Amino acid sequence: MLTSAMEPSTDDWPALVAARGREEFVAAFRHPFLLALSGLDAPPPPARTVRMEGGAQLMAALMAERRRMAAGEKFPAVLPVRKVQTTFPSMITVGRARNNDIVVPDALVSKFHAFFRQVDADWALSDAGSANGTKVGDVALVPKGAAEKVRSGEKITFGVSSFRFVDAAGLWAALHEPDKPV
Repeated sequence: MLTSAMEPSTDDWPALVAARGREEFVAAFRHPFLLALSGLDAPPPPARTVRMEGGAQLMAALMAERRRMAAGEKFPAVLPVRKVQTTFPSMITVGRARNNDIVVPDALVSKFHAFFRQVDADWALSDAGSANGTKVGDVALVPKGAAEKVRSGEKITFGVSSFRFVDAAGLWAALHEPDKPV
């Protein structure tokens, strides 16, 4: 499935979390996410035009975001696990090349490193024959071998780039309450 036209094509996940309540965010984003644990920070978003009809909750969230940005607080990179490319329709590809569904900007990640597949409600990850390996938790995947089931909250490593595989509720909690562990 390709990304819905209704879903924003944004990398400003902290702002989306700040502007929505947990239930609203979970209802809007049904796919899981990769939340960077090491080395990858989200690039700072461009300044937005603010409309005053957003209400008190939106204004409070924007002011809190402004204070965080002024303090130099960085958010980890958030990579949605969703199909965006038309190639390989049965898998969600991961790699450093731009033609992947999930682009990891790391030289130690292969151009086509790994791929996710969803089977019913479960997610599985396979290594595509990468040079520096893929892990789910502490389990190293066999290059071009069997897929490993991935559960929400598990650590995934591509090369040396580590992520937490989270559902929308987990992402909301991690970005809304950054001091609490996911």
